[in-house]
Amino acid sequence: MARKAKEAPVDVKGLLLKARSQLLLDEAFFGTLALRLPLVEDPSCDTMWVDGTKIGYNPDFVLECSQEELKGTLCHEVLHVANGHCWRRGDRDEEDWNRACDYVINPILLDAGFKLPEGALVDPRFKGKSAEEVYDLIHVPKPSAQGAPQGGQGGQQFSDQSIGSPSGQSEGQDEESDQPQGSSGSEASEASNDP
Repeated sequence: MARKAKEAPVDVKGLLLKARSQLLLDEAFFGTLALRLPLVEDPSCDTMWVDGTKIGYNPDFVLECSQEELKGTLCHEVLHVANGHCWRRGDRDEEDWNRACDYVINPILLDAGFKLPEGALVDPRFKGKSAEEVYDLIHVPKPSAQGAPQGGQGGQQFSDQSIGSPSGQSEGQDEESDQPQGSSGSEASEASNDP
């Protein structure tokens, strides 16, 4: 009677550490910055997030990504910190600010040859614009509860639900809208050489 071999559990954090190590070897600038941000498991988020001091990740998202996509996503999180996105939001809507920052970051990464998971937000109209400029173009004011705070100042968690969103629906818009759609990095680079 043959014994069935047990599958070894996948070391999810090990996959991220491997991607970060490869990043350090291939792209020292991004790798060095990534080393300063501890990795924290967070099954409550859809993909990954950064708050300026650490990077949170959903293990299921990590398992769905290739090593190249993990490298690109780590760089994505690092660029939020390097660009001060975690501290520049002010009283702007969190979801729209995150999308605006993603539209700024993703073209930079794709132009540099990084691969991003399918669903990454890209739109050639925003190439070369600041996060504030993109925010002003995409923000649609939402009704808010009277007296509710509209944002904060520093050190906010910067969630990247738009990176690798399984449906793409939460971050993209419908075809009749003037708002940009999310698309994969490979489609964007083929269409316009920028995300």
